[in-house]
Amino acid sequence: MEFSFLFAIICAVLAHSRGRSAIGWFILGLIFMFLPLIALVILPDLNEEKARTERMRGDADRLDEKVRQERQRREAFEDHALARLDAHDRNAGIDTRAAAPPPLPATPVARELEAEIWFYEDAGASRGPITESELRRKLDGGEIPRGTLVWCEGMTDWTPARRVSSLA
Repeated sequence: MEFSFLFAIICAVLAHSRGRSAIGWFILGLIFMFLPLIALVILPDLNEEKARTERMRGDADRLDEKVRQERQRREAFEDHALARLDAHDRNAGIDTRAAAPPPLPATPVARELEAEIWFYEDAGASRGPITESELRRKLDGGEIPRGTLVWCEGMTDWTPARRVSSLA
């Protein structure tokens, strides 16, 4: 009985130091003697886990604040850049926000036997259909710059002619 009381006291002190219930582990130490002591040594320290969780929560809060600040900086920079571009557009008398590639042709284009049917951009308007060989001739002859946007059926978007391997 004396040993069980000693084990109960040791279990209670160890349990309290590791963030566990001293009374519960005292009772377990009285009943099972050394088994609860072994269990306490094996089980993780709840105080350390709580401290680690609080550190991680603090780190997460600091990171959230940094992300919020960076988002504000990015939005302010974007607003500033757009305001400068708008001022430039007003002074130049143009509207670069409205400038976009021409829309893709609405109806599918039938393929000719010779080659694919192509469209190209000219002053913001879609030109074509023309054959690949005719488009290549216009590109090689300098009639159309290599940076001109081109499109044919099967492409997802308008692409500069210099980036299309079959036209290079």
